[in-house]
Parts: sequence; structure tokens; C-alpha cells
Amino acid sequence: MILVKGSLRQLRNSYIVQIGMRRSQVEHMLGKAIVPELQHEEMERKGVTDACGELYQGAFAWITYGGETEQVVKIEFTLCDFQRKFGAQLTVLLQIGNVLVPFRAGLTKKDVEQLLRNHPIHRLQHGTDWIEMVSSNAVCSFYFDKRKELCTIEITSR
Repeated sequence: MILVKGSLRQLRNSYIVQIGMRRSQVEHMLGKAIVPELQHEEMERKGVTDACGELYQGAFAWITYGGETEQVVKIEFTLCDFQRKFGAQLTVLLQIGNVLVPFRAGLTKKDVEQLLRNHPIHRLQHGTDWIEMVSSNAVCSFYFDKRKELCTIEITSR
């Protein structure tokens, strides 16, 4: 599963981030993280209870690395936060099969279900405020706010 940040009209300003990419590849493309990952002890000392990797400004994505080779194991796009902070839409294009499918804040749960309906997906699960799409190498979760609008996209390696 490949992720692209940008819009359909502005692919030249887009970035491709994949599960399994090495940290050096991500940093070559996006630069250093603007919020580096905190060590567990430092998080406790600062009172941080919810940290999910490193924030990259170019893609406005939280990226978590794992393993000895520091490969990407989780990517999280906080679409609602981006919209609140910058007053603009962040569009995330997910490659599903051979098709790029656009997702942005404000899409309803039904909109997301409709976008996913006609694509080869290994397994699709639903909850009250989430949808989980399982592929052969990753799990992509869509989280919705109280109004049932898309707020966060999280991709995790399997």
C-alpha cells in the first residue's frame, strides 16, 4: 500500500511514503522530523500520554519506525488537525490495487465505504466510528469524529 500526500492536481508537490521504507529514505524525501520520537522515560517525565512516532512537516504525517533497520511500521495522517491548524484540506491518496483513491477530512463514513467498495481488498471491518481495511502487508484504519466525518487515517504493517 503506497501513500501519497498532495492533491490530484498537484502531484509535483507530493510525497510517497511506504510501509517498510528505511528512515534514511524518508528523511531524504521529507527532511528530518520536526517532532522527533520521545523516549519512554522522557515521555513520562514530560507527562506525554499519547505520542505516535515522529511528525514530518512535508507530509504532515506521524511516522513510527521499528526493527534494527528502522523501517516504517506505522504512518498516521491527522487530517482534522491539519485542517484546524492550517485551514486547508490535506488529501491522502491511497493506492488500492492499481488505483489511487483520494481521502480527505470531512468525508463521511458512507463516503469512505463507497470509495472502498469497488477495490480489491483482502478484508474490510466496520465499527461505530472506524473502518479497517486489511491487505496482504498492511492494515489501514479510518477513524471518524462524532459527526461521522473522516478525521484520521492510520496505516500499520502486518
